[in-house]
Amino acid sequence: PYVERMVQRRYTPQTLVKEVRHDAIELLRFGRGLPKGMAQLFRLVREGRLTVQLHHEKLDNLADVADRASNRITVALITAAIIVGSSMLIASGTGVRHLGTAGFTIAGILGISLVISILRSRNL
Repeated sequence: PYVERMVQRRYTPQTLVKEVRHDAIELLRFGRGLPKGMAQLFRLVREGRLTVQLHHEKLDNLADVADRASNRITVALITAAIIVGSSMLIASGTGVRHLGTAGFTIAGILGISLVISILRSRNL
């Protein structure tokens, strides 16, 4: 009953006529100003002074994700290079085998830190 009375008051013929009159006046005002606005717009285009600014809200997030991905790729490539270099040092049979072992240790630390970073962010 309460909602019905509220709806009846809201949609009386007098209220509807009043809203239609208000909307028609607004439409006429807009229609009167439209040619002048279009003329200004075309003048700006003709003079080459029209600028359009576009801001995409999710674009910053994309840049952050790309930056994080490139950092991880960089660490992975460095780790791979250390592993290859250490393997060559150990395989050479010279007195620098301990340097190769140290390289494997460093590569292991970098690899583990990379895995931890990926697991922390939960982005496999």
